[in-house]
Amino acid sequence: MALLTPKDIREHTFQTVRFKEGYDVDEVDDFLDQVTETVEALGKQAVAGGQSTQALGPDVSALNTKISDLTAQVQSLQQENQSLKAAAAQGAGEQATAQIAQANQAAQAAQAQLKEAESNNQALSTQNEQLKNQIERLSAQVDQLTAQAAQNSDQPDLAKELQEITRQRDQFRADSENLRHELSAAHEQTMRAQQAEAQVKDLTKQLEESKQREEQLRDQVAKVEPNTETGSLQKIKSAAAAANSEPERATAMLTLAMQLHDQYVDKGKATAKEITEQAQRKYEELISKANDYSNRTRSEADDYNARTREAADAYSAKTRDDADSYSAKTHEDADTYMKNKHAEADQYVVDKTNEANTYADQKIAEANNYAAAKTNEADTYADSKAHEADEYAQKKQDEGNTYAQQKKSEADQYVVERHDEINAFEAEAKKRADDYSAKTRTAADDYAQQVRENLETQSKVIEGNIQGLKTFETEYRARLTEFLGQLQAQVSDTNNYKDIDKAN
Repeated sequence: MALLTPKDIREHTFQTVRFKEGYDVDEVDDFLDQVTETVEALGKQAVAGGQSTQALGPDVSALNTKISDLTAQVQSLQQENQSLKAAAAQGAGEQATAQIAQANQAAQAAQAQLKEAESNNQALSTQNEQLKNQIERLSAQVDQLTAQAAQNSDQPDLAKELQEITRQRDQFRADSENLRHELSAAHEQTMRAQQAEAQVKDLTKQLEESKQREEQLRDQVAKVEPNTETGSLQKIKSAAAAANSEPERATAMLTLAMQLHDQYVDKGKATAKEITEQAQRKYEELISKANDYSNRTRSEADDYNARTREAADAYSAKTRDDADSYSAKTHEDADTYMKNKHAEADQYVVDKTNEANTYADQKIAEANNYAAAKTNEADTYADSKAHEADEYAQKKQDEGNTYAQQKKSEADQYVVERHDEINAFEAEAKKRADDYSAKTRTAADDYAQQVRENLETQSKVIEGNIQGLKTFETEYRARLTEFLGQLQAQVSDTNNYKDIDKAN
């Protein structure tokens, strides 16, 4: 092996180890071996040259002993460096692989939950449409029953049945509104699942970018060469120039080379510390961004939940107020219609009675007038025709009495017939009303029973759907809690790994 010259020592550079303290121990060890061989060769040349070097024998021996100790120390540090390097590389690789696998599993779980939430959301939407159609049909039927009740306002039982059906319809609308709220909640859970999936993808992407940046930093550190310590090399040169013999120059050069080695090691430690602090700051920045994004997402979700609940409450209150107003208006119209019909019926009876009385009085007056006229005529004729007048008057009086009696009988018979017709018409109208009332009540009872059975069946179906949604919500919360726990564990493991690197 060729001996080293002062120029070789002055221009020699060491490569720094990636993410470790100092330089490569093997390279430093080889350089020290070369320096040692150079010193030994120079010492042998000095011994062979004469007695001038005999006085330096003890110093050279002590120097060789010191060099051996330093070599042993360098070897031990080299072994420790290799073991730490292997452990760090293995731990980093395993941790990165585990984090990627956990992120992939979390992404797959989030996708499965998203698909399940979408299917449940679609099923709830279909049920909501069916319930809306049923509510529309019930509203039409209730309006029809309301019209029938208005036409038969004198039937309180039918009005009660109508009120019961209206109450059931309102209850059914309330159940539909609750189902719509649950549908909104399911949609919100779907949106949260999509946000969680996007967050998992972002974290996976950030992890990959962190690994790439780590590799780039390792390559950059591997390519960086320490700056030449001009002052130290000048000292080595001046020390070698000031020495009187080769052993002295070698001793001075070795001493200054060790100082230069210590300076390089200190500078390598400072560089490694700076790189570690930079990586830690980048890690803390990413964690802070992730926490800010999580807090912002939660705040937006809470605000959306509050707005949705407020809108749902306002819609429910408005719907109830409209239903109450419609019910009050319907009752008021039915009462008004009933009063009008009663008044018209009473007025009709009074008019017919007055008309019959007037007609009877008119016929009686006509009969009386006719009888009086005939009596006067008979009296006048009797005066002119004495005997004939008496006979004729008697005859005419008899005829007048007979005619008056006949007219009176006809008037009485007409009044009786009119009363009988009125009574028959009233009885027939009452019979028709009773038949229509019985038929309508029977139909209303059958329809109310059918509606009640349908509502009970649909209520059971809705309760089953609500129970299924509650079960899904419980499972989804448990899975989301487990997923957040895994993310927290990953962040904690990453912090521990960074703390270990920082300690090393």
